[in-house]
Amino acid sequence: MKSLRKFSSKSGNASYSELNLSDHILHFKRDNTQKFWKLNLKEVYKAYKNESFLNTVNIKRYVIGRVYSPSIGILQTLKLIDSNGNRTYNS
Repeated sequence: MKSLRKFSSKSGNASYSELNLSDHILHFKRDNTQKFWKLNLKEVYKAYKNESFLNTVNIKRYVIGRVYSPSIGILQTLKLIDSNGNRTYNS
């Protein structure tokens, strides 16, 4: 995770950069708007552990804020879910 410099949204329509990890909070910039966002990785991990399939609809039960697509995008970039949202590793 620390070596990750950039990732894309689930759809690939948005990209995120300037990643900074502070404790369990990932800070990042959405490139097309230049706005900064925060993502609680504990929430993303809880969703990953509890669901074998993830998309922007069911991740809303776990992630607070409007960071559903970045949440899915980071899991795809880390190859923890495939492009269809299926978990790639049994946890």
